[in-house]
Amino acid sequence: MSDDLSKDPSLLHDFIAESEELLQGMDQDMVALESAPDDQDLLNRIFRGLHTIKGTAGFLALEPVIRLSHSAEDVLNVLRRGESRLTQRTMDALLSSRD
Repeated sequence: MSDDLSKDPSLLHDFIAESEELLQGMDQDMVALESAPDDQDLLNRIFRGLHTIKGTAGFLALEPVIRLSHSAEDVLNVLRRGESRLTQRTMDALLSSRD
């Protein structure tokens, strides 16, 4: 059934519209995060936006989006737990995953 959902133009349109809105917010938060790399609120907002995209992609069986989102979530979780600090390389990877 999920495969049928991924072919529904209306659902895909809604997914893209919602994702674009979430990604715009994530862009703003990522810019702010570069100046405040330890800001838990920013990290959590970015994570939640990404998690929402991943969840909806899962509903639509969009496997490449699911895999990429999951990998970016893993990086964000390491930062959220304080196991690593945000570096330029990490930020570049997060921005690439956003793109």
